[in-house]
Amino acid sequence: KEIFAKQKDAVEKMQAFLDAGNDFAQWIRNAKEEINKCSESSGDKEILISKLTQLKALENDIPNGQEKLQNALTQANIAIRDASSEDREQIEEDVALMQGEMDNYVDVAKHSKKKLELGITKWTEFNKKQEEAFKWLNDKEVTVQSFNKLQTCLEEKRVALEKFQSLLQALFDWQRDLDDINIAAQTLLDICADTRISNIITQLTTKYNAILSISKETMKRLEIHYQEHQQ
Repeated sequence: KEIFAKQKDAVEKMQAFLDAGNDFAQWIRNAKEEINKCSESSGDKEILISKLTQLKALENDIPNGQEKLQNALTQANIAIRDASSEDREQIEEDVALMQGEMDNYVDVAKHSKKKLELGITKWTEFNKKQEEAFKWLNDKEVTVQSFNKLQTCLEEKRVALEKFQSLLQALFDWQRDLDDINIAAQTLLDICADTRISNIITQLTTKYNAILSISKETMKRLEIHYQEHQQ
Protein backbone atom coordinates (compact mmCIF):
# COMPACT_ATOMS: atom_id res chain seq x y z
CA LYS A 1 0.00 0.00 0.00
CA GLU A 2 2.82 2.41 0.85
CA ILE A 3 4.56 1.66 -2.46
CA PHE A 4 1.29 2.09 -4.35
CA ALA A 5 0.56 5.37 -2.58
CA LYS A 6 4.04 6.62 -3.34
CA GLN A 7 3.77 5.68 -7.01
CA LYS A 8 0.31 7.24 -7.24
CA ASP A 9 1.65 10.45 -5.70
CA ALA A 10 4.55 10.49 -8.17
CA VAL A 11 2.17 9.96 -11.10
CA GLU A 12 -0.10 12.76 -9.90
CA LYS A 13 2.85 15.12 -9.55
CA MET A 14 4.05 14.19 -13.04
CA GLN A 15 0.54 14.75 -14.41
CA ALA A 16 0.38 18.15 -12.72
CA PHE A 17 3.67 19.05 -14.42
CA LEU A 18 2.40 17.80 -17.80
CA ASP A 19 -0.83 19.78 -17.42
CA ALA A 20 1.08 22.95 -16.50
CA GLY A 21 3.48 22.33 -19.39
CA ASN A 22 0.61 21.87 -21.83
CA ASP A 23 -1.03 25.06 -20.57
CA PHE A 24 2.18 26.98 -21.27
CA ALA A 25 2.67 25.22 -24.62
CA GLN A 26 -0.82 26.29 -25.71
CA TRP A 27 -0.12 29.89 -24.69
CA ILE A 28 3.27 30.09 -26.45
CA ARG A 29 1.84 28.46 -29.59
CA ASN A 30 -0.98 31.03 -29.83
CA ALA A 31 1.41 33.88 -29.00
CA LYS A 32 3.79 32.84 -31.80
CA GLU A 33 0.94 32.65 -34.30
CA GLU A 34 -0.23 36.13 -33.37
CA ILE A 35 3.22 37.73 -33.38
CA ASN A 36 3.92 36.32 -36.84
CA LYS A 37 1.04 38.44 -38.10
CA CYS A 38 2.52 41.72 -36.90
CA SER A 39 6.28 41.25 -36.55
CA GLU A 40 7.30 42.26 -40.09
CA SER A 41 7.96 45.99 -40.53
CA SER A 42 6.44 46.12 -44.02
CA GLY A 43 3.58 48.36 -45.06
CA ASP A 44 2.60 52.02 -45.01
CA LYS A 45 2.52 54.11 -41.86
CA GLU A 46 -1.09 53.19 -40.98
CA ILE A 47 -0.34 49.47 -41.34
CA LEU A 48 2.78 49.75 -39.18
CA ILE A 49 0.84 51.63 -36.48
CA SER A 50 -1.81 48.89 -36.54
CA LYS A 51 0.86 46.20 -36.24
CA LEU A 52 2.51 48.03 -33.36
CA THR A 53 -0.83 48.23 -31.54
CA GLN A 54 -1.27 44.46 -31.93
CA LEU A 55 2.30 43.86 -30.80
CA LYS A 56 1.87 45.98 -27.69
CA ALA A 57 -1.20 43.92 -26.78
CA LEU A 58 0.92 40.77 -27.11
CA GLU A 59 3.63 42.39 -25.00
CA ASN A 60 1.10 43.14 -22.29
CA ASP A 61 0.19 39.45 -22.23
CA ILE A 62 3.79 38.29 -21.70
CA PRO A 63 3.44 38.36 -17.86
CA ASN A 64 0.55 35.91 -18.27
CA GLY A 65 2.83 33.58 -20.24
CA GLN A 66 5.61 33.98 -17.70
CA GLU A 67 3.17 33.07 -14.95
CA LYS A 68 2.21 29.89 -16.82
CA LEU A 69 5.89 29.08 -17.36
CA GLN A 70 6.64 29.65 -13.68
CA ASN A 71 3.80 27.34 -12.74
CA ALA A 72 5.22 24.64 -15.03
CA LEU A 73 8.68 25.11 -13.49
CA THR A 74 7.23 24.84 -9.98
CA GLN A 75 5.40 21.62 -10.87
CA ALA A 76 8.60 20.32 -12.47
CA ASN A 77 10.55 20.89 -9.25
CA ILE A 78 7.88 19.01 -7.31
CA ALA A 79 7.64 16.13 -9.79
CA ILE A 80 11.37 15.68 -10.19
CA ARG A 81 11.84 14.74 -6.52
CA ASP A 82 10.06 11.40 -6.85
CA ALA A 83 10.70 10.78 -10.55
CA SER A 84 12.85 8.03 -11.94
CA SER A 85 16.20 8.94 -13.46
CA GLU A 86 14.67 8.60 -16.94
CA ASP A 87 11.67 10.79 -16.08
CA ARG A 88 13.94 13.27 -14.32
CA GLU A 89 16.02 13.66 -17.48
CA GLN A 90 12.87 14.17 -19.56
CA ILE A 91 11.53 16.79 -17.15
CA GLU A 92 14.81 18.70 -17.27
CA GLU A 93 14.76 18.65 -21.10
CA ASP A 94 11.14 19.85 -21.17
CA VAL A 95 11.89 22.65 -18.71
CA ALA A 96 14.91 23.81 -20.71
CA LEU A 97 12.82 23.77 -23.91
CA MET A 98 10.01 25.82 -22.38
CA GLN A 99 12.42 28.37 -20.93
CA GLY A 100 14.19 28.66 -24.29
CA GLU A 101 10.90 29.19 -26.14
CA MET A 102 9.88 31.92 -23.72
CA ASP A 103 13.22 33.72 -23.93
CA ASN A 104 13.13 33.55 -27.72
CA TYR A 105 9.56 34.88 -27.85
CA VAL A 106 10.43 37.84 -25.61
CA ASP A 107 13.46 38.63 -27.81
CA VAL A 108 11.34 38.46 -30.99
CA ALA A 109 8.74 40.78 -29.43
CA LYS A 110 11.38 43.36 -28.42
CA HIS A 111 13.15 43.21 -31.80
CA SER A 112 9.88 43.44 -33.74
CA LYS A 113 8.74 46.42 -31.67
CA LYS A 114 11.97 48.27 -32.40
CA LYS A 115 11.65 47.58 -36.14
CA LEU A 116 8.04 48.76 -36.24
CA GLU A 117 8.82 51.92 -34.27
CA LEU A 118 11.76 52.63 -36.58
CA GLY A 119 9.57 52.14 -39.62
CA ILE A 120 6.94 54.52 -38.25
CA THR A 121 9.65 57.08 -37.49
CA LYS A 122 10.99 56.84 -41.03
CA TRP A 123 7.50 57.28 -42.47
CA THR A 124 6.94 60.32 -40.24
CA GLU A 125 10.28 61.86 -41.28
CA PHE A 126 9.63 61.20 -44.97
CA ASN A 127 6.12 62.69 -44.85
CA LYS A 128 7.45 65.78 -43.07
CA LYS A 129 10.31 66.19 -45.56
CA GLN A 130 8.12 65.81 -48.64
CA GLU A 131 5.51 68.24 -47.26
CA GLU A 132 8.23 70.81 -46.53
CA ALA A 133 9.73 70.19 -49.97
CA PHE A 134 6.47 70.83 -51.83
CA LYS A 135 5.86 73.97 -49.76
CA TRP A 136 9.39 75.23 -50.48
CA LEU A 137 9.05 74.58 -54.22
CA ASN A 138 5.62 76.24 -54.35
CA ASP A 139 6.97 79.32 -52.59
CA LYS A 140 9.97 79.51 -54.92
CA GLU A 141 7.74 79.04 -57.96
CA VAL A 142 5.68 82.07 -56.92
CA THR A 143 8.89 84.05 -56.30
CA VAL A 144 10.31 83.13 -59.72
CA GLN A 145 7.09 84.18 -61.43
CA SER A 146 7.21 87.55 -59.64
CA PHE A 147 10.32 88.43 -61.66
CA ASN A 148 8.33 88.33 -64.91
CA LYS A 149 7.43 91.94 -64.33
CA LEU A 150 9.80 94.10 -66.39
CA GLN A 151 11.72 96.88 -64.62
CA THR A 152 11.95 100.33 -66.16
CA CYS A 153 15.21 101.85 -64.97
CA LEU A 154 18.72 100.41 -65.00
CA GLU A 155 19.06 100.36 -61.20
CA GLU A 156 15.85 98.39 -60.79
CA LYS A 157 17.09 95.90 -63.38
CA ARG A 158 20.40 95.53 -61.56
CA VAL A 159 18.68 94.93 -58.21
CA ALA A 160 16.29 92.40 -59.78
CA LEU A 161 19.21 90.59 -61.43
CA GLU A 162 21.16 90.35 -58.17
CA LYS A 163 18.12 89.13 -56.25
CA PHE A 164 17.41 86.53 -58.88
CA GLN A 165 21.03 85.35 -58.85
CA SER A 166 20.64 84.59 -55.13
CA LEU A 167 17.35 82.85 -55.80
CA LEU A 168 18.85 80.73 -58.55
CA GLN A 169 21.77 79.76 -56.32
CA ALA A 170 19.31 78.70 -53.63
CA LEU A 171 17.54 76.54 -56.19
CA PHE A 172 20.82 74.90 -57.19
CA ASP A 173 21.72 74.31 -53.53
CA TRP A 174 18.34 72.69 -52.90
CA GLN A 175 19.46 69.70 -54.96
CA ARG A 176 21.07 68.38 -51.76
CA ASP A 177 17.70 68.43 -50.00
CA LEU A 178 16.13 66.56 -52.89
CA ASP A 179 18.91 63.95 -52.65
CA ASP A 180 18.20 63.54 -48.91
CA ILE A 181 14.51 62.97 -49.63
CA ASN A 182 15.48 60.41 -52.28
CA ILE A 183 17.58 58.54 -49.72
CA ALA A 184 14.72 58.61 -47.20
CA ALA A 185 12.36 57.32 -49.89
CA GLN A 186 14.72 54.49 -50.81
CA THR A 187 14.90 53.44 -47.16
CA LEU A 188 11.12 53.31 -47.03
CA LEU A 189 10.91 51.35 -50.28
CA ASP A 190 13.09 48.70 -48.66
CA ILE A 191 10.35 48.06 -46.10
CA CYS A 192 7.31 49.02 -48.16
CA ALA A 193 6.92 48.74 -51.93
CA ASP A 194 4.33 51.52 -51.98
CA THR A 195 3.88 53.24 -55.35
CA ARG A 196 2.93 56.46 -53.55
CA ILE A 197 6.54 56.87 -52.43
CA SER A 198 7.85 56.65 -56.00
CA ASN A 199 5.07 58.95 -57.23
CA ILE A 200 5.95 61.60 -54.63
CA ILE A 201 9.63 61.54 -55.60
CA THR A 202 8.72 61.74 -59.29
CA GLN A 203 6.44 64.71 -58.67
CA LEU A 204 9.06 66.51 -56.58
CA THR A 205 11.81 65.91 -59.13
CA THR A 206 9.60 66.97 -62.03
CA LYS A 207 8.47 70.13 -60.24
CA TYR A 208 12.03 71.00 -59.21
CA ASN A 209 13.42 70.52 -62.72
CA ALA A 210 10.56 72.58 -64.21
CA ILE A 211 11.18 75.48 -61.79
CA LEU A 212 14.91 75.24 -62.39
CA SER A 213 14.42 75.36 -66.17
CA ILE A 214 12.12 78.39 -65.94
CA SER A 215 14.57 80.07 -63.56
CA LYS A 216 17.47 79.64 -65.95
CA GLU A 217 15.44 81.22 -68.75
CA THR A 218 14.37 84.06 -66.46
CA MET A 219 17.99 84.61 -65.43
CA LYS A 220 19.08 84.90 -69.07
CA ARG A 221 16.28 87.33 -69.80
CA LEU A 222 17.13 89.52 -66.80
CA GLU A 223 20.81 89.54 -67.77
CA ILE A 224 20.02 90.49 -71.37
CA HIS A 225 17.65 93.27 -70.32
CA TYR A 226 20.20 94.66 -67.88
CA GLN A 227 23.10 94.46 -70.34
CA GLU A 228 21.12 95.97 -73.21
CA HIS A 229 19.94 98.81 -71.01
CA GLN A 230 23.47 99.35 -69.73
CA GLN A 231 24.85 99.47 -73.29
